[in-house]
Amino acid sequence: MSTAITDSVPAVPATADNVINTMDKNFIEEVVKLHLAPGPTDPLDHIGAREWLEKVYRPLPKTPKPIRCVRQPSVVTIQNVTVTYGHGGSFNIRVYQPQITGPEDPTRSLPAVLAYHGGGWIHGHSELEDDVYRFMASETQSVVVGVDYRLAPEHPFPVPHDDSYEALNHVVANASKYGVDITRIALWGASAGGNLAAGVALRDAHEHNPTRIRHVSLIAPALCPPSLAPAELSVPSASYPHFTSQSKSNPFVLTGAEDLWEIYANGRENFSNPYVTPLLSAPAPNHCPMYLAVGGVDVLRDEGIAYALTYRNAGCDVQLEIIPGAPHGMLAANDAWVSKQYWRNQLRVLNVAFHTAF
Repeated sequence: MSTAITDSVPAVPATADNVINTMDKNFIEEVVKLHLAPGPTDPLDHIGAREWLEKVYRPLPKTPKPIRCVRQPSVVTIQNVTVTYGHGGSFNIRVYQPQITGPEDPTRSLPAVLAYHGGGWIHGHSELEDDVYRFMASETQSVVVGVDYRLAPEHPFPVPHDDSYEALNHVVANASKYGVDITRIALWGASAGGNLAAGVALRDAHEHNPTRIRHVSLIAPALCPPSLAPAELSVPSASYPHFTSQSKSNPFVLTGAEDLWEIYANGRENFSNPYVTPLLSAPAPNHCPMYLAVGGVDVLRDEGIAYALTYRNAGCDVQLEIIPGAPHGMLAANDAWVSKQYWRNQLRVLNVAFHTAF
């Protein structure tokens, strides 16, 4: 974000031209309670953003609080693993393993969720999301694998994408080690992590038929550089031009997207790569089922909708959720009702995909 969300957000409009575009009052109230210290004003300041995450974001309570849980919390153990591949490729994953209790067979293989964190491809890591991933592992009774793909600008495309894909290869190859059922592997990605999850799902469909992925969940994914947006996403009423016009008065507006894309892609010449810009790629006929959630007041809203419609109209099993009043970073306040309902819906989707109780 170009402006930090602090305990003062006086300029956020209370109403808009429709209910989807109206900021959710409860979300604003819950963010104000967090009293967040200001972050860097330059969205490209990766050093400042990384420092802000460690000092301000890390201590925040992040355990999801869905409207309803279906299981008692499980003990979840965490293991750090280094993955190497190719000619010197190396990155880390963080494996969250739930302890199975009760009448269920503790030796049975579990589903797996590969989780790709957000951060504009330039900041973030799995340890910061421990509360979220531990909760996901417990509530879905699955092995959650937080993928610490290497970050731009030090490691631009194709490194983050390749790391993300190799994480899938690693889990499949080491399924017995982690106790994973390779027929029930899902991907989950938020924002820039949603871009990487979409790219991994597409690449796996290209390289494997049937795909090895059971399901992919994307939340507020970045799917297309603004400069290459289709015509219907460039009109003044579309989410990117509409909300970026409010960026000086609304601290919830995500800015700097075009420059972040160029940093991640290692130059505009790579924008045409289907794994960089999934929205402009041809849908794979064997693509796995998809759940895609977008916030009603997020600049990335309409590209997420367009992506879901593209795959729906190509015959893919797609579930689209538009969350009215929710901005980018809608999960930042775990006591907000938009976050509570998102997690209930997301858990329901994963449990259906895995054929587990919900």
